[in-house]
Amino acid sequence: MVRAAGAAHRRMIWRRRTLVSDEIADWVTDRFSWLVTTLGPKTFFDHTKLILPTKSFFKSSGGTDEATASAIFDEVREHMGINHWPVRLVPLGTVGDDFGAATYETSQVAGTFYTPEDGPAIITYRPGLMRTPKAFIGTLAHELAHYILAPHVHEAPGGEAEHEQLTDLTVIYAGLGVIDLQGARDVGWQGYLRSDTRAYALATFLRLKDLDPELATPFLDGYLKKRLTRALRQRDERADELEILKSLSGR
Repeated sequence: MVRAAGAAHRRMIWRRRTLVSDEIADWVTDRFSWLVTTLGPKTFFDHTKLILPTKSFFKSSGGTDEATASAIFDEVREHMGINHWPVRLVPLGTVGDDFGAATYETSQVAGTFYTPEDGPAIITYRPGLMRTPKAFIGTLAHELAHYILAPHVHEAPGGEAEHEQLTDLTVIYAGLGVIDLQGARDVGWQGYLRSDTRAYALATFLRLKDLDPELATPFLDGYLKKRLTRALRQRDERADELEILKSLSGR
């Protein structure tokens, strides 16, 4: 009787220590598998890098003007492997644009993606967001992820109801998970994926790419470091499915 109670207590403690539910962990694994398979295992395993907010990856000078925005946009496109895709970057109107990280609200549109009937795709951004660089890069990556998914939107799992969540996951799949995770926290928004789900997806990326988490942690605040540590622990508990994901490389 005592032993049973003790075992139940240990299970309760373990449940509290997992970062995301089994349902969410299953979703991340399934959608990651779809992204790798659909967009190309060779692209992911051989070419996709962990992109960090350093001068090694972003050489553009600081600033909030359109020229700087365009330069950063081009760097993000290159990191996502679509720098040869035709697309225009256009700033949203400046009305209501005088906000910073402390006053940013999730209801405000940070960026949009759409494809006109003639001409290249268009991505818009809110200029004020450039004052929070990681959030700005994350926003550009999200809109570019829409572009990446556009040819596959009708076959994507989850349909329209999950499209934005899958788009957020695509940012992490493309290597910008560290920037996206911290950027969302910098402006106080959850995005379409909650921060814990993003952390678990980033843990999945790191394990699939056999990358040391210490590459990522210097660019995360204390709260997110702890979330990532828990995410990695939970990810490792599901080793069998991680091996299945790794087998997609064909090696």
